[in-house]
Amino acid sequence: MRISADGPGPDFAYSIGLVRTYGHPEVIVVGLPLDVAQRIISDLGKAVRDGARFRAGEISDAFLKDYDVTFRAVPGYQYGAYLGWGRRVYGDSDFPVLQLIYPDRAGRWPWQDGVSVQFRALQPVLADEPEPPWACDPAV
Repeated sequence: MRISADGPGPDFAYSIGLVRTYGHPEVIVVGLPLDVAQRIISDLGKAVRDGARFRAGEISDAFLKDYDVTFRAVPGYQYGAYLGWGRRVYGDSDFPVLQLIYPDRAGRWPWQDGVSVQFRALQPVLADEPEPPWACDPAV
């Protein structure tokens, strides 16, 4: 799924089907151009299909040229704001989601000193953020 920001939040894309097909958490990428995010998710899906597994806290150099990425578990309170279609597919069941997090051009993670406010706003770390004000009501 590719979601263009039409309000205060950034663009993002996420997978649907990794849990059901491969028993692997879904993956969300926030703040990159949608075509880049979709390519990364597609590459990650192919890696999972071929047997790779990614976990929260791990670092990988497999998806961005010259940059590592890391993963964080997305808390359930973020699902309404970011994973609406995933909730429709999986219904009321819990399904795990990892956020693929990329560094800034200097190689700094969003939580490190020296990272610009703009970069942090572009790529909020969902595990560290409160529920956004534009979160959807799960009953809708």
